[in-house]
Amino acid sequence: MTRSPSASAASTSSRPNPVEHPVISQNHPDGAICHVQQLVVWLITGCSTGFGRELVLAALAEGDRVMATARRPETLAELADLGKGRVSTAALDVTDPASVDAAVQATLAVFGRIDVLVNNAGSMVMGAVEEVTMKELREQFEVVFFGRRGHQGSRAAAT
Repeated sequence: MTRSPSASAASTSSRPNPVEHPVISQNHPDGAICHVQQLVVWLITGCSTGFGRELVLAALAEGDRVMATARRPETLAELADLGKGRVSTAALDVTDPASVDAAVQATLAVFGRIDVLVNNAGSMVMGAVEEVTMKELREQFEVVFFGRRGHQGSRAAAT
């Protein structure tokens, strides 16, 4: 089996696809070579609202499969329903390495691989600088800055 990038975006939508769908060439038992388009598997953090949710919808529009994650996976039920079997959900807190590893393992168990990882998780602290407590500031940094470190350890698990 050989992998080669598709010659076209392999999409009929007018929107550009950020990830080309790989084409796999396989030898058929009768000697013919078959070219099969392989769908992309996404693992996206922070899918309950905003960009994360929109990324899931965009991937679905391209026919891809998605592991949508959030700290509270019950907020993802609508996305799972919209996905009609192409969206699975998992709990993921980017500040907890065990949670990150569990989400990676869940993705591999459901879809067999991860092609695209989007670390979109984030939070927002409202208020003037002098009104934000050190605890709130540290929590913010854990999610948007240090939380990313958990994904680095998962890269090896995903390959």
